[in-house]
Amino acid sequence: MFRSVLLCFFVLFLGTSGRAQKERTPGMPRPAAAFDSLNRELQVIADRNDIAGFGVALVTAEGVVFESGYGYADVVEKRAYTSRTVQNIGSISKTFIGVALVQAERAGLLSLDDPINKYLPFRVVHPRHPGVPILLRHLANHTAGIHDGKMYNKAYSLLTPLTVATNQVPAREYREMRKMAGNEFMPLEAFLKAFLTPPGKFYRRQNFTKEAPGTVYRYSNVGAALAAHVLEVATGQSFPEWTKQHIFTPLEMGNTGWFAEDVTPESRAVHHFSNGMPMPDYVLSTYPDGGLLTSVHDLGQFCAQVIAGRAVGNAALPAEGYARLFRDPVRVPGEEQTYGIFWEQLDSGFYGHTGGDPGIVTIMYVNAESGVGHLVFFNGHTKRPEMYMEVFRQVLKWGKRWITSG
Repeated sequence: MFRSVLLCFFVLFLGTSGRAQKERTPGMPRPAAAFDSLNRELQVIADRNDIAGFGVALVTAEGVVFESGYGYADVVEKRAYTSRTVQNIGSISKTFIGVALVQAERAGLLSLDDPINKYLPFRVVHPRHPGVPILLRHLANHTAGIHDGKMYNKAYSLLTPLTVATNQVPAREYREMRKMAGNEFMPLEAFLKAFLTPPGKFYRRQNFTKEAPGTVYRYSNVGAALAAHVLEVATGQSFPEWTKQHIFTPLEMGNTGWFAEDVTPESRAVHHFSNGMPMPDYVLSTYPDGGLLTSVHDLGQFCAQVIAGRAVGNAALPAEGYARLFRDPVRVPGEEQTYGIFWEQLDSGFYGHTGGDPGIVTIMYVNAESGVGHLVFFNGHTKRPEMYMEVFRQVLKWGKRWITSG
């Protein structure tokens, strides 16, 4: 739900932001001056202490051109948030499922047009439309007819104890953590089977939409995680192994992974409640849908490679492979965007993804015309949600000024 509200917020903003100018504007600051000004603007926002910390990056096809951190990775320890600080990035994680699926398809290990039951060790059948097969493509563009519902909350479990009292943090945020405290971590396949097949303990008829597979867009985290599991079965590699070998390593994402043990402990951010208190660490059973741990620096590397790769290809995919991610997208009802293979495309000319989970907000959008990517991570919630937009607006503004000043 939080991600849906966040996405609408940014879609509306980007829809009115216009496209970057191609020619240099007289009097506009040169790149170094532009970044000095951006840094000052963001520091002013950070000094208000509306949120624990945040990191930003601007990227082009050549790589990361600006990156910085503000505030704290850990408020209690007064550890600074930097561009190398690692945190959960929420649903931006799904873009890696998209790239991995296209890689596996090009390797001849699967097809996006295959029924998922061709690969799965357990059968997934839409209970209202048992005669309509769910295709891998349906999972990738959120038309599979799988609905997260209340049972999806069972995917979250705590790694560290909940030590705050009820009256120490906002009630809604406390209740969210309490629910996690009552859950147990389950391996990905076990959770998916429990959620999607009878008589699984999380199985409900309501886990599926009224519409048949392939007909209507309905965003589903469980569907995304299921796509990653199909890849595991089809390739014979775990999803973490595949992404490390075929994405993280070739794209030089040196401190990125799906679990805490995959990244350096001292680089990790603490997530924070909206009043600044530290939040317990947590993990997702459906980790491919939103559990990637990375920094604005490493994700900037990925984003830059996607920008460049769409033109000339690279170590992860040839240009045709990147084109596959955005080909034949489905229209998102009621919104000014379409959805490809786990990549959003906004009618305003931006593509990317956002993420929102307890204690985090993340944004990764590329202006397709200018070729500038904009990344922002927050490691906490805030009592002043407009602050998210304020930071992103500055990054977007100075991204435009940088491209027109060179």
